[in-house]
Amino acid sequence: MTIGIDTSALGNRVTGTSRYIECLLKELHKTNFTIKTFSPSIDVYTNKISLLNSLPIIRRGGIRRHIFRKFELNKQMMNSGVNYGFFPNYLMPLNFRKPAAIIIHDLSFISHPHFYSKAFVWYYIDQLKKVLKSNPIVCTVSETTRKSIVKYLNIDKNKIFLLQAYADIDRIKAKQYLQNSKDVKPYFLYVGHIEPRKNLFFMIENFLIWKKKSRSDYKLKLVGEIWSSSKKIHAMIKYFSKELDVEFCGYVNENELSILYSNASAFVHTSFVEGFGFPVLEAMHYGLPILCSEGTGTEEISKPYSITIDSYDNSSLIKGFNQLASKEKHYKEDYIIKYSPHLMNEQLDRLLNVMGNR
Repeated sequence: MTIGIDTSALGNRVTGTSRYIECLLKELHKTNFTIKTFSPSIDVYTNKISLLNSLPIIRRGGIRRHIFRKFELNKQMMNSGVNYGFFPNYLMPLNFRKPAAIIIHDLSFISHPHFYSKAFVWYYIDQLKKVLKSNPIVCTVSETTRKSIVKYLNIDKNKIFLLQAYADIDRIKAKQYLQNSKDVKPYFLYVGHIEPRKNLFFMIENFLIWKKKSRSDYKLKLVGEIWSSSKKIHAMIKYFSKELDVEFCGYVNENELSILYSNASAFVHTSFVEGFGFPVLEAMHYGLPILCSEGTGTEEISKPYSITIDSYDNSSLIKGFNQLASKEKHYKEDYIIKYSPHLMNEQLDRLLNVMGNR
């Protein structure tokens, strides 16, 4: 029996979705199934849709993925003898007729549509509704997102499967990245996209207020790809550009990221909405004290260890910074982390049993 998995979301840069797919692939390869992956090929568009491929907008990964799913993915899977399909990025080909599972990471485009373009929101809602009519097995990454799916998509909770990934980090190996504390000014770290729904203006503004009041010597480092199409993000970066204690590091490679995690004093994540939150889980593996938003996937995966704040309340965040600084002075955490290959393997086994009975 053959399982086909849509890997079109994998690219040159690491994202939460790509980390998820990598974990899923590792666990699928532990099964007795034959695993085949499917991603868009440049040749497909050069040879068959050359006019579209010549347009700058089509060169963007997201547009290319959607065209691939619509015109090529089902045909490739059928030609490869796929018996089951895994679609780890919300959508699947509408003409796929084999047992299928889709993974919904979050529904922020429904719960917080103002953070996205109207076209993006319309497209994803429209396509997701059409996909659900094909009756795939619906999977998700957290109880937080499962509740959102019940609320916004009206799907029975008992029909939504948890399929949760893990951070593949060797804690012992991570220690090699530690630098002499005398050479590193203490800093709080944020990792994630630099985009509106991450609530970064709120984080930075209140960090600076807290820093001034507390007279602390902490810096704030923000690591992640900048949403170049967002005017609000460009305005925010310009607004804080002269702040010496706020550093936008941009996207960094895996070694650089390990160094930043290893030498941080604590981790902060004040997003309005989050389905899971790989950076928070990674920070836990590095033993960092965590501050995150209540009511999000990041609170779910980090509780009971994390400091949680109201992502709309300035005083709540400033109080959180005080707690974070006090906590950091004493120790780094030795977290008990339940997210592991074993957990994902168990969840996957249950899911595959259900798929096999369809």
